[in-house]
Amino acid sequence: MKINFKVILYFIICHLISYVGISIPFYQFIMKDYYIGSEAVFSRFLITEESPILWANAIQWFFPFQILNSILFAIVLVIVWDWFSKQSYFKGFLFVFWCKGIVGGLASLSPAPGNIEGALFLIPQINSQIQLFVCLETLLQAAMVSFLFCNVAHWKLISK
Repeated sequence: MKINFKVILYFIICHLISYVGISIPFYQFIMKDYYIGSEAVFSRFLITEESPILWANAIQWFFPFQILNSILFAIVLVIVWDWFSKQSYFKGFLFVFWCKGIVGGLASLSPAPGNIEGALFLIPQINSQIQLFVCLETLLQAAMVSFLFCNVAHWKLISK
């Protein structure tokens, strides 16, 4: 298998594992009340379980969109692979974490909960606690995908 395909495939797997391992539990145990129920603020601008038909459609497309998300990021890794493969585990981890968590999350361009623009431009009901929870989720997921991918990269792609 060509290295580019392996990088993309391994990153997709690591991204999906990190999403299932961090974001789904985060939603169920920490954030769900902000999506549905008396404290729901995200339902003002996101599809939630309170709209069952729209929710069913979103869930149907959930994994294909997560795969697309991970492919787009993995393309960056393919582009810089010659450089990335020569880095220490720690530098590789920091690179993936920085790109995924900081640039893709905290510093992303459009205002969203958990990022810098969102802290400034979102409605007051998206308070600092919500902002911090979403930011924490983003950074934890970025750390997990970085950890998983750098381990896979080191053991399966670089050491050979």
